Amino acid sequence: MDHAQKQSLPKTPKGPLPDHLDCRDAELVLSLALASAAEVSALYDRIATLERFVLQKTSASPDELRALFDDAEMSKDRADWRRDYVSRLLRGFESALDDDGRAMSREDYRAFMEKLAKRESK
Repeated sequence: MDHAQKQSLPKTPKGPLPDHLDCRDAELVLSLALASAAEVSALYDRIATLERFVLQKTSASPDELRALFDDAEMSKDRADWRRDYVSRLLRGFESALDDDGRAMSREDYRAFMEKLAKRESK
């Protein structure tokens, strides 16, 4: 099967959160843990593959690769990615806040996420 025939998965989950544990708080923590594990696993695989590729195809050393990450544009890109990542992780909590109105409004949540992203980019 070539790449064009593969069905791609959505980048963000669709539909309601699962409700199997009869405890909304436990369900939220479980969804956060599973989302974190999936993200970390995928990232580790990609990073390990890219590092191996670069080290095999160039004369770069591991220390030279690490030095590439010290520029302002890359720091901004990482802060943007981190904001999106945290948003994906907290998706269940955000929908719970919207459903029962116990805490932040959607606008307050977005403002909080923007503030977090700005803090991370410094």
